Amino acid sequence: MTVNREWVLHVTFDFDPALSATQNIEKFYKHIESLDSDFAVLLKANLPALLPVSESPTQKTSVRQHFNETVLKVLDGPRAGSTK
Repeated sequence: MTVNREWVLHVTFDFDPALSATQNIEKFYKHIESLDSDFAVLLKANLPALLPVSESPTQKTSVRQHFNETVLKVLDGPRAGSTK
């Protein structure tokens, strides 16, 4: 599968250990939204499928693969408002 290069986004973000995981994730979404609102929507729609993280390595792998496949389908498709 190839990734639509329009979607490549380099992000630096520090999670705050004083905040809960939920608070850090919301902070992360807001940070991503300030960089690329379409990508923020994509993550917000699909990231919950990864949470909570299972203790089973097999289940972790399966969930992560499903997440990656779902996101790649969106990334490989036409971007909203794009003429490409």
